[in-house]
Amino acid sequence: MKLALHSSGCELQPEAEVTFPQGTSARQRNAALLLLAAQVELRTPAQDHWFVESEVLDDGNRGRIYLVLLGVGGPWPTHEEAERGLQVLHSALR
Repeated sequence: MKLALHSSGCELQPEAEVTFPQGTSARQRNAALLLLAAQVELRTPAQDHWFVESEVLDDGNRGRIYLVLLGVGGPWPTHEEAERGLQVLHSALR
């Protein structure tokens, strides 16, 4: 697993990338991503505003959970919000 805070232009996106062992079935992979996303949702404080999303990456052996930050009091997320999101992702991975 790896955690990252990507920044492209004005968009900040905390994410956790997961690598699955060879031979992991699609159902196992999808279930693992959904469980991780659920853990992130359960750990998200009520005052934070983001969507938790997941996707399988190109080779099928990797996936990621990422946060779509909605911003606090406006459309532009702050770096502090992104850092809080990264902390929530980190706590869900423990």
